[in-house]
Parts: sequence; C-alpha cells; structure tokens
Amino acid sequence: MKTQHDIEKEQEARASLPVQEQQVYSAQTFPQPPRQKGRRWVVISAIAVMLVLVLSVGALFIPGVIQHPGGQGQVTPTSPATQVKPTAPTTSTPGSDLTPAPVPGIVFGPQACPNGIGDPAHWNAIIGTNNGKQHVETVSCANIMDNRSLQALVTVRHSDASSTLDVYVFQDVTSAKPAQIFKLPGLVKGNAMISGYNTVMTAEVDANSTLNAGKPVAATTPDLFREFDWSASQGNMVQTAFPGIFPDLTRYQAEADQTLVNKGQDTWKNDPQAVAKALAVRFLNWNRTLTTNVLSGGGPQDVYATVQVQEVLLQGPPSQGPSILVTLSRLEGNTHNMWVAIAVQDGTSLTLTNIQPRSLVANPVKFEGKGSAFENTIGMAYVLDHSYTKVGQAIVTGPPGYGMGNLPYSTKVSYDLSFKQGPQEGIAEVALTSPMGDAPAIMVKVLLDPQPRVAVGPVSGPVALQKPGYWESVLGIGSSTGSVGTVSYANLKGDPSLQALVPVYYTNGKPVAYYVYDNITNVHPVQLPGMPQTKSAVISGASTIITQDVDKNSSDIYREYQWSGKTGTFAQVAFPGLYPDLTRWQAELDQAAVTMGSDSWKLNAVQTTQHALKFLNRSATNPLRLLSGGGPHDLTATVQAAPYPQGGGVATTTITLKRLEGNTNGGIWEITAVQSKDFGITSPPFGPSTLITSPVTVKGFGWQFEGEVGNVVIQDHLYTEIGREIASGTGGFTKSSFTVDVPYTSSFQGGAQEGIVVLYENSGGGIPVVAMEKVLISA
Repeated sequence: MKTQHDIEKEQEARASLPVQEQQVYSAQTFPQPPRQKGRRWVVISAIAVMLVLVLSVGALFIPGVIQHPGGQGQVTPTSPATQVKPTAPTTSTPGSDLTPAPVPGIVFGPQACPNGIGDPAHWNAIIGTNNGKQHVETVSCANIMDNRSLQALVTVRHSDASSTLDVYVFQDVTSAKPAQIFKLPGLVKGNAMISGYNTVMTAEVDANSTLNAGKPVAATTPDLFREFDWSASQGNMVQTAFPGIFPDLTRYQAEADQTLVNKGQDTWKNDPQAVAKALAVRFLNWNRTLTTNVLSGGGPQDVYATVQVQEVLLQGPPSQGPSILVTLSRLEGNTHNMWVAIAVQDGTSLTLTNIQPRSLVANPVKFEGKGSAFENTIGMAYVLDHSYTKVGQAIVTGPPGYGMGNLPYSTKVSYDLSFKQGPQEGIAEVALTSPMGDAPAIMVKVLLDPQPRVAVGPVSGPVALQKPGYWESVLGIGSSTGSVGTVSYANLKGDPSLQALVPVYYTNGKPVAYYVYDNITNVHPVQLPGMPQTKSAVISGASTIITQDVDKNSSDIYREYQWSGKTGTFAQVAFPGLYPDLTRWQAELDQAAVTMGSDSWKLNAVQTTQHALKFLNRSATNPLRLLSGGGPHDLTATVQAAPYPQGGGVATTTITLKRLEGNTNGGIWEITAVQSKDFGITSPPFGPSTLITSPVTVKGFGWQFEGEVGNVVIQDHLYTEIGREIASGTGGFTKSSFTVDVPYTSSFQGGAQEGIVVLYENSGGGIPVVAMEKVLISA
C-alpha cells in the first residue's frame, strides 16, 4: 500500500501550471512547500466535485482545487510577494483519499521530547531567557521537518503588558547548540502548538479586528490564527492555509472544535448535511426551508462528502429554488473526526475560474468567471477576512452592452485588512443576484496578502466609501441640489493609493460633473485638478480616465486623460492604437464584443492587418508574412506587408501590433505602428502627448516618382480626411527627404481629438500604407 508520503511526492512531481495573470507581485518569491501534509484534502475535493457533477448534470468538470499552499519564506515572516503556483489536477478514484499509514518512523502530532529536552530550563539557557523579562513557557516535540528526527517548538513569554509570545522551532534538539529554523516574535496574548499534521499553529490578538478594536489589551481576545509548515526546498517554515471554510476557517480553530465535539458539544458537526445547511444559513442568509441531499460520501467510513443544499422559494416548487453544492471532508482525514466544508459551488451556472483554493491572492484580487446576468448585473464579489468580516466587495457585471444571459465577468476587488504583519486565511466569494430572491454563491479558501499593490484598471473602493451618501457629504450635496452616481476607483496616480472618480448629477439644470479625489479615506479627501467637463467618463483598463463627448450632435468624440506627476494634474494623452480602434474607449467596447464572440478576427494579428488594408482600400500583391510574435501568449506581433521592387531596392512596410492593455487572455490586437525602411515620417514625432496645430509641418523621406514622394494626409477621430498635401522631393527618381506644411480643419472645437498623420507612397503599387503616426489634433 502506498503511504501518504508516497502519494504526496507523486502529486508534487506533476507539472505546474503558469501563475495566473490576476496576481502581479514584485521580484520577491513566496515559497511553495515541497510537500503538503493536507494533500488528501485536495484529492477529496477533486473527487467529490467530480462525482457531484457527474450525478447532477451529467458532465465531468474538475475545477482547479489542487492548489499547493504557500507561505512566508522568512525565518521572521515578512509580507509575501508572489502567488503560489497551482499544480496540475490529479485524477483520483474513490477510496484513494483514505488516510494511509505514515512513513515509517514519522508520527503525526506532538510526541514526547527526548530526556531533558522538554524542560523549559534547558531552553532558557540556550535562548537566553528567564531574565525577569521573559521566560520559556512551553516545549513540545514532533517530526516537524517530515523526517525521523525530532524538532522542538519552544515558546517564550514576555512579562510585558501585552503578554507577547515569541515562537521558535529548533532542529538537532539534543545537540549542545540546536539550530533555529523558525522564529515568529511578538504575538500579543499569543499561543502556539503543534497540530495533528506536524505543522505549527499560532494564535494572537488582532488589535484592529471587529472583535478587539478599541479595547485595552487586557480586554482583547486572541482571534488571529496562522499555520506554518516545513518546506524542504526553501529550508524553513512557510505559512500555509487550512482547507476549511466552515465551521472553522483555520486548523487551530478546527482542532479546538474537535476537542469540544469529542466531549459531546456541537455534535451536529458530525453530520455533513447539518454542516452544509448551517453554512448556507451563515453565509447566504437562507432562512426559509432548506432541503439537503447527499450526492456522494458522507457515511461513517467516508472521509469526503458532497451535499446539495436548496432553499424553497416563496412561491413555486422546491426544485426552482437556489442551490449550492458543498464539498466536505473529515478533519485531517480521520473518519472519527467532524466534517469541515472545504468548497462551495453554485448548483447552476455561476463560476469562478481564476482563483485556486488555498492560493495567496494579491490586493486587489481579480475575480473572473461567468454568471447569469439580469440587466447586466451578475452579483457581488466579496473578500472575507479571518473573522468572516467583509473587508472588500464589488458589483459583478458582464461586458458593457449585454444586459441578459450567461455572461463573462472580470472584477478587481480591493480589501483592507486589520492585520498587516503577514498573510491571513480568508475567503473569496461570488454571490449571484437574482430577481427571484435569494441566490447561490461560490466560496474559495485563500490566503490574503495584506499589502496593496498597484493594479491596472478599475478596482472596488473601501466598503464604507461605496455608498453615495459618503460622497454627497464630502461634496456638500443635498437632495435638492443633486445626487452622486456610481463611484469608481483605481490607482490613477500609479502607486498603491486609491483615487475615486465621482459623478454628480445636478437637479438645477447644470450638466453632469465628474470629480477625482485623492486621500479618499481621510476626513477631508483632496480633489485633484485637470478633470475636464464631459458628457460621460469612466476609468479605463489602463488606469486612465476616458471620456465621451459630442461632435456635431453625435456622441463620437472619445478622449483620454492620464495623471501627470510632473504637473500635478490630468493631461490628455493619445491611445497608441491606429486600427481597428483609434481610441481606448472604442477599443474597450471592441474588446467586450470580441469577448462575447463577435469579430473574432481581432484576436489574430495577421487577420487584423488584412482588415486594416481593406479599410484603407489598399491591397498587397503578395500575402502578409508574420515576422515575430502573434501567438496566444505573445504581447506583440510584427507583420510584413508584401514587398515589391522600387527604385533599385525593395520597399517593405512593417506593421507592429500589441495586445490591448497587455492582456494575453483573449486580448484583441491593435496596430500601433506602420513603418518602412524606404518611406517614413520623421516629424512630428509619435508620442502619447504629441499635439499638432494647423498647419502642421511634416517632415519625412522616401523614393520619388517624378519628383513626388507621396501624399501627407491628416485623418481625424473618424478616419475622415481633414487635410492633404503633396510631399515633394528634390526631383527625379531617387530617394529624397521632404518638408511640407499641411493645413487641416477640425470638426470638433471643444479641444483636442485623436487622429493620424499618414504618408501614402505615390506610385500606387503593392505596398499598402507607408507610414502612420498617431497624434492629438488641436482644434
């Protein structure tokens, strides 16, 4: 029979999947333990989910529940800096998750220490304690390093007002100088012990939690529980996540609960249906009649179970009510232990696809999946901390312009944790919104990184600031004056601080106004300058503000504003795209349409170039050639337009494309540069802030045909020609430079618009467009 150790090693040998795009960290690493004592929990989850879906919908789908937990890779933990990589799914059969015998010589749980080693006085001399200010409080031993040797967990209590605890782990415990392999100091009212899985569990006071905030230390209660596991590859202890969601979020709490259950308290935890039902009441507020159905496992000899919980609607048969599928496992795989819910899935169509169970998530965390939308609203995304408190939330919507149906979503949720000295265990949840009443949810266990990072695109704001009343108070707006619309947030200044875009709808006939605020959690948020008057404004996927305005009674002027640290204001910039979109507003609408299945050619770099040539009424005499990039995981691509002989040389045009906003997960291609070695524009230079005025002086070079290099054309935001002049060379049929002044007339007089300076070659041959430069066109 294979041992647990053998099974875990085989699983870890499987190839890892790439780190998900949603987590972007600094260059530090967040170590991944080389083996997982709780791997059986993962196998349990995969098996149970597989069986449930086979039975309930006749489809086989194993979600990414094979996440290997990670933790802090420092002897003294610091903030982690990278996401743990998920491992490839395993294919297990029922029964393979039964608890096997441990590796010979290794015992799960605390053991008796060698003679004399368990005496606190022995460690007082080694650590240098018992000096009146601190003393060794407890000593316990176990196979913490997963080999036959014993390691010692030593706790040191300080005699300060906070009764702080320092936690040590030593190896070579019988030597004169044991080696320290772990230290976690300063746990207020702390405690530490060895778990039944040979991990180190700690408890401490989170002084700013909902339980302890505002209380003196003497009145506080330890409420933050963490777990550390040995990593052979990292050579130290790393923080890990307990698989459980409910009734306990951490192993420390679960083992304490198990002790009470053994004494006859809370025996409902021995019933998987009771645990699943209690979860629905606790998190989903399902207070009407609930029915449960065990779809797999759940017997006295089973270590896993899958239970369907369904709520009866106010009207209609029970089969029409919302339902969830709860995956449960026996605590630590022991069939004599209580049941713990380790996963919650929607019983219908709601999915959460990008967050792996027990992974470290960044702040803000991205939620991606699909769900049934009603008026484009799918539901809510939540982040729950170690006390099940909602510390982050956001409305989940489908792509713009799609009101109903099973729609994809992508939402970034920022959160604010009360404990910031390291990761804590928590939950990522998506709850469906239904016009019929209560709706189901998906819940995934995660480790929460407390430190905010710079995210790109809109994120949710602090929970307390999401109510319009907060901003109406900041702006001094009363019900007779106006109202605040939906406020959006982002790292608009390029650092981890959040800024808010606040729309105000006035009742006195004034047009809608948009304001941008910084220091948003302060008593007096600061209004940032540079936000223009506009018809409509939103935060883009690039953390800029994009606006929509009217040009000759048509809402077709799209502008973009980016924060400038040099000037301390928002400045208009140009989107780099030339085609198929000239502005970011249009590009993001295009991306939404492609996500929903339209215009799939925009996902192919060569096809995008072909469409560009058709749009420009040009054609190549030879097929286009992909020179580089363009693959599903590439951010850039270069395509060569068909070359043809001219002037004794070979004229070629190279088209550069980039993924919209760097998204390789279905991001569309945008042409950002059209260049040639034989024809080109040298002035004005391309740049996001290049502003031209009429007449604009254009300089360049190219082969002449009867003294003419070509035509310089100015195109506006609709690709409409608003200016044209012949670019004349020095005469003849040689290569020549040129300078030409091109006057133009802009239809939009309310400011600058995005446009293009184009150089067309003169011969009308096979080359499509010689050169294009993106600019801002002044009125």
